[in-house]
Amino acid sequence: MSMNYEDFPVAPRSIIEIEAAATALRKQLNCQGDACFPAIAEALGALGYTIQVRSDIAMKNAQAYADAEACEIYARSDIAAKLQDDTPEGRWLGLHELGHINLGHAFQANAFFVDNGNKLEAFLTEETSGEKQASNYADAVLMPRSMVLSTTDARQLATIARAPLVRAFTRFNHVRRGLSRQTPETITSGIEKLRAIASYSATIWMRTARQSG
Repeated sequence: MSMNYEDFPVAPRSIIEIEAAATALRKQLNCQGDACFPAIAEALGALGYTIQVRSDIAMKNAQAYADAEACEIYARSDIAAKLQDDTPEGRWLGLHELGHINLGHAFQANAFFVDNGNKLEAFLTEETSGEKQASNYADAVLMPRSMVLSTTDARQLATIARAPLVRAFTRFNHVRRGLSRQTPETITSGIEKLRAIASYSATIWMRTARQSG
């Protein structure tokens, strides 16, 4: 899967693992159930992080990035303002950067500075893409599964979660289509049902063949 932004490879993580990490963060900040996530600057502060503005030249082609060792979120001035103002985009971007840290991604400052794109992107999947993992993490923190299932459409979800509409559409479709909701138990159950149907069909076919003979 080719990315349309610079990216970097990370250890594979399933959506179930990422959602578990997102749930852990919500619990850490006492944001239970499908409650709306608190203001992002407030949440980052509670976690020990501060927001630092850097010039466009210093940021190069990055909007923001997190440094776990320094406990800093570095951002362009316009992005820092969105973080402080708690806009939907600011909320999501702050959690995206925090996702890199909480998912154990190594600091990848150079990944943002690759001229003419990162050639590795063409070989990354959703499970091995650092940017995709961080995006799914931000989606899951802002829009927990119970919240998604309680809404009727992505626009309502975006309003309730105070999340960017485009991310709400992604999250809503991801959860509602049911693929990521399947657990090993439900998959196994489905396989057993298919086997039972196949066995029954084979039995009927054999009886029909004998009668015809």
